[in-house]
Amino acid sequence: MQSERAPSYFLSWKAGRAIETETCDTIADGLATRTPVAANVDAIRGLVDDVVLASEKEMLNAVGRLLVDEHSVAEPAGAAATAAFLRSEAETSATVVLLVTGANVSPEILEQALKAYPGPGFDSYFAGE
Repeated sequence: MQSERAPSYFLSWKAGRAIETETCDTIADGLATRTPVAANVDAIRGLVDDVVLASEKEMLNAVGRLLVDEHSVAEPAGAAATAAFLRSEAETSATVVLLVTGANVSPEILEQALKAYPGPGFDSYFAGE
């Protein structure tokens, strides 16, 4: 999982070689890489079946959902796997395991996540703005 706004490893995985990008402007600072390490690209290609991109909105929604529904705090990069899972429309009876990491999230990002999460009852928290 990579941010749409920091796709260097995604592009590198697809191309089979390290590809540098001009920018990596994303809220997911743990995924913000402009210049991938070639050895890492090789390792990822040997271990990973697919790499997908997540939008800023999808990651914020995942942070909000994890906070509200699961009572777990995650930064956007740590919620990226959840963002991919939430986007997936595949029905499965298999057990799904998602890694949720990184609770180093700013209050501003948490506020954005709660506003982005479509869950009930959060409009009242921000009514005074």
